Order: sequence, then C-alpha cells, then structure tokens
Amino acid sequence: MTETLTEPEVEAEVLIEEEPELDRRTARQRTLLPPERLATTNIVVVGVGAGGHQTAIQLASLGAPRLTLFDDDFVAEENLYPQGYRPDQLGLPKVIATGEDCHRINPDCAIDAVPIRLRGSSLRTLKNKGDLCVFCCVDDVDARRFVWQTAKISFAKFFVDGRATSEVIHTLAYDDMNDDFYEKTLFEAKDAFAGPCTAQATIYVSAIAAGLAVHQFSRWLRGLPLNRWRNTSLHTGDMFDMTP
Repeated sequence: MTETLTEPEVEAEVLIEEEPELDRRTARQRTLLPPERLATTNIVVVGVGAGGHQTAIQLASLGAPRLTLFDDDFVAEENLYPQGYRPDQLGLPKVIATGEDCHRINPDCAIDAVPIRLRGSSLRTLKNKGDLCVFCCVDDVDARRFVWQTAKISFAKFFVDGRATSEVIHTLAYDDMNDDFYEKTLFEAKDAFAGPCTAQATIYVSAIAAGLAVHQFSRWLRGLPLNRWRNTSLHTGDMFDMTP
C-alpha cells in the first residue's frame, strides 16, 4: 500500500509493507510468548476434562503450532457447565469436541485427537517433531505418576501438572525431568482430599488453573525459572510456593 506524507515544502512517497496475517495475530503477545520459541514446540495435553479442555483452548488461542490430545472419555451432561462443553457436543469423544473448538480458534494448529488413554509408548515419536511439552490434566494420583514417567522416558522439555479442588489450585512445573521433587508430591490415593462432589469443579476455577499452567509454559519459553509447586487459593486470595 502506498501512502503520501506531506510536510512543509516536502512531499515524499513512503512504501508501507503490510504485515503478514500471522504476525498481526501474535503482535500483542510476542514479548511474553516468543514466536520463534513457540514454533519449535510439540504440545501434548493429557486429559481434556475441566482443566484440560480449558488448557487446550488457551494453547490454541496463543498460537500453538501442534497439539496432541489424549482422553478416552465422552462429553456427558454433567460436563457442560464445569468443563465448558456445549450441548451439541454431548456424546462426542472429549478429544474430538476439544479439537474442534481449538481448530475454530486456530485453523493453523495441527491437532491430533487421540480418543484413548495415554500409553507408555505414546510420546516417543512426538519428541522428534519439536520440543515435547506435556500438560498433565488428569485427576488421579496414579495417572499423574504414569504421565510423569512417560514424559520422562520420552525426554520431554517441559512438564506442568495442574490440580484443582473446589477453589484451591496447585501448579507444578518442571524443565528438568530428573527432578525427583515432583514424585514427592504424588501422595497415595487414599490420602487425597475428599470434598463434596458439588464443590469439585467450576468453569472459573478450571479456566484459572489452565491459565496458571499456560503461564508456566510462557515462562519456560522465555527461559525464566519455573515454580515447582505453587499453591493458589481463590477462597483466601493467597498464592505461595510450597517448595523448600
């Protein structure tokens, strides 16, 4: 496009180059999400229930180039409000519904919706397609342990685990898969917090938990230190690290 600029006694034509569409889409986030680093990532979201669905949508929104989704569950009526699924998605595999939502937001994202549980060999080939980044969004202690161990043997570059019960959120992020502190947070299932089922999940807690996990991802992209275990209480307004 050509624009004529007029100054006192001076006229000159200045050629203004139009910015590529993708560059315009990322223009306001580049400082926090370096596009050249983001482009090298291959992101896996394990579990697309409450936190995982919101996490995948946020990752697609920020321009993730590749997303692989694992979950063997289907969208049920009780998932609509707390997990953000739509009535027209009832009965669909959650990974298919989530993948469709992500693709509508970011048509350029390569999405692989895998309607099964994560397996020990599931991530081994993915590490060859970019820096493997794993978002653990499962709600079972044994499943978390399995996701961590699978990410570890697959040489993941980034791992984050988001846990939420009622209005308490735990965010655990690592870029060193040999850090043994994470496994110390995996208490026995019998010791897990047991709250009333009516207070287990809300869409606002799920969205905030997803945002905190994605925030750790943005820190990793910028080469900043991660929070190995950050506790956020929406009820009291407190946020603090639980690492020694």
